Amino acid sequence: MYFFHLMIAALLAFGSPSNGTVTTQDDAPPITGGDTGPVIPPR
Repeated sequence: MYFFHLMIAALLAFGSPSNGTVTTQDDAPPITGGDTGPVIPPR
């Protein structure tokens, strides 16, 4: 349970693709799909 919480905290810290309000997401490369939807693997 605690480890799952750590993974969620890590995703929020690095910028979750499903959350457009994360400030670190603007600095991240667009390969994550941005705030448009789920993670899209680079082609």
